[in-house]
Amino acid sequence: MVQIIQRIKKKKKVSSACKRLPLLFSIINKIIKKSKGIILNDAKISSLWCKKCEIIPHCGVTNNRLRIMIPILIPNDATFELYVGGEKKLMDDSSIGKPLVFDDSIEHTVKYENGGGESGGKNTVVLPRLVLLMNMKHPDML
Repeated sequence: MVQIIQRIKKKKKVSSACKRLPLLFSIINKIIKKSKGIILNDAKISSLWCKKCEIIPHCGVTNNRLRIMIPILIPNDATFELYVGGEKKLMDDSSIGKPLVFDDSIEHTVKYENGGGESGGKNTVVLPRLVLLMNMKHPDML
């Protein structure tokens, strides 16, 4: 993903991943263009494929950046909670496409529970939680 972002910023041809995920890369391209250099050269898609899980509390190593989290997929029956500095941010399917910005140097964690999924006979398919994560320069550090 990092190389793809760098290619978009340099206006070079992008790999076949863009052809497979055109809407996602269109959104990334628009964000980068509008950011005027504020968005850093790193982005990734984070997925959770579990019925119930928690990402251990963690924080970034520096306070010179802010994290942008843009939900791409949150199943209807899922509970997705982001805690930043102890403050709870509840996210659901109405959060899709809406960016949440927080200071990555502040301890944060995710709690996720997928209530059901799609029934496929004897098997139940657990749908993932997908978010786009990008970093931007902290405005207080410019």
